[in-house]
Amino acid sequence: RLRRLRVEVGSGLRAYLEHTAVWDHTQDRSAFTKVAGVEFDLMQLIGDNEGIDRLMGHMTFVVGIHRVLRDVGIGEPMQDRTVGSLSMVLRH
Repeated sequence: RLRRLRVEVGSGLRAYLEHTAVWDHTQDRSAFTKVAGVEFDLMQLIGDNEGIDRLMGHMTFVVGIHRVLRDVGIGEPMQDRTVGSLSMVLRH
């Protein structure tokens, strides 16, 4: 099972705080891992371009910087780490 709570502010550049818990349905819910970060939708840099819209379809690319505030994983490997990401999101 998965439970995710996310609060974000902004549109193109957005800041967020996220709490996520993942657990087996036969066990009690685990504690939440807490992450804060900022993300930017790279497709907004391109703007409205019919040719690119046709080529990219329903894909968006998001770049972000994220910091784990509380890691509840085994050994807490991500505790107090800051990481960057590039995500491709496909919507249909």
